[in-house]
Amino acid sequence: MQNSFIKNITKAQIRVQAENNLTRDDLLEVFYNGIKPVGNLKIGMEYERLPVEMDTFKSVGYFGENGLQHFLLKFGERYAWDEVRDNAFIIGLRKNNVQISLEPGSQIEISTAPHSSIMNIEKEISIVEKQMNLLAFEMGIKFLSYGVSPYNTWQSIPLIPKTRYHIMAKMLPGDMAPVMMRETAGIQVTFDFHSEEDAIKKMSTALMLSPFATSIFANSPVHAGENTGYQSYRASAWLDTDSNRCGLVSYKLFEAGRKNFTFEDYLDVVLNVPMLYFVRGEEYIKVNTYLTFKSFMAQGFQGYYATKEDFELHLNLYFPEVRLRNYLEIRNHDSVPGIMKYAVPALYKGILYDEDMCDAILEMFEDFSYTDFIYLRENVPQHGLRTKIGKYQVLDYAKEILAAAQDSLCSANDNDSKYLNKCISLIQQKKSLADLTLENHDRYSF
Repeated sequence: MQNSFIKNITKAQIRVQAENNLTRDDLLEVFYNGIKPVGNLKIGMEYERLPVEMDTFKSVGYFGENGLQHFLLKFGERYAWDEVRDNAFIIGLRKNNVQISLEPGSQIEISTAPHSSIMNIEKEISIVEKQMNLLAFEMGIKFLSYGVSPYNTWQSIPLIPKTRYHIMAKMLPGDMAPVMMRETAGIQVTFDFHSEEDAIKKMSTALMLSPFATSIFANSPVHAGENTGYQSYRASAWLDTDSNRCGLVSYKLFEAGRKNFTFEDYLDVVLNVPMLYFVRGEEYIKVNTYLTFKSFMAQGFQGYYATKEDFELHLNLYFPEVRLRNYLEIRNHDSVPGIMKYAVPALYKGILYDEDMCDAILEMFEDFSYTDFIYLRENVPQHGLRTKIGKYQVLDYAKEILAAAQDSLCSANDNDSKYLNKCISLIQQKKSLADLTLENHDRYSF
């Protein structure tokens, strides 16, 4: 380190830096600690919805008599949930490993505990959802299972008072970042891995599946009260949020040599992503210059030095289609209603937790290039199932993917296969939920 850089650092700060002496092995532990026994692989789910006024469909914000602040306070008191706060403000609730939290524009999210069965995830979400809907009705609120705010734009949706979100709102560079933060709602699912090789194989497969899954679950064609011409306007927002931290991770995962991709390679990708902020005590330190985490480890920033906790936060601020932590998180799906939301984890469970089916999907895409998947990611938000790839449409592949997932689950006598039925029926009609919405010409149904 250069003396000019550290001349104002206190002795205590130097001592902390020396004691930390963060290494690559320290960071790799995050991934290696995620390895689970083969017989103990589970699934998690995060399900977001949009709060709107029941009569007007106007977005409901955090403050106000019937805002989400009061909703959380009333819900926590009525059903005995523990509060989660950011400074003085309630931003979530927690009970029995289940969490209710707020996204930047007051979108409300239910996060489940990990389960081996999607049926157990459904039971968990259904109980909470019924309780939430009952209180919401009393307050004149409706929670929409839809990918983007249908009648409101981000300018009329204030950020909740969570420090992290206000920093992100100022620092994410893309023109569509405000839309992504304040207007969108999605479904994310998480999966375990039993080895480093298994993690990379699942990540590669999930990345290849991601544009097809985006098409299958497309559910956000209406925005600001108008037909946008997109099947998933929500997915389009991610295309212009932050090119440094969104996308397909690495071209290496789409090539035959992906078997040589390792946790070390993923670490290199993440280390070269620019930072947004880190936390010391109660203080959020904004990184107001281009500084990768790799540089932060090497030279520090304003007298602060990298810690493992900083790295874990940095991982959480990296937003690719599939994210690796001590589990795999698959991210790019519109929020969808009813039983169909459980088709999202069912699709991936049937493929990722079946070695042979995972190999079959990789074989299906062996002639696709990394460029092909970039093309799909950029075009699927608008054209959905009708996106052309070679002489086929995404629809053709979607049918095969869903059939493969269902066959896998049925072969294992897994009752979770039932969650794919409605989705398969819709795809056989060559439609997505976005198509059903647009068929209601006079009144959109959410």
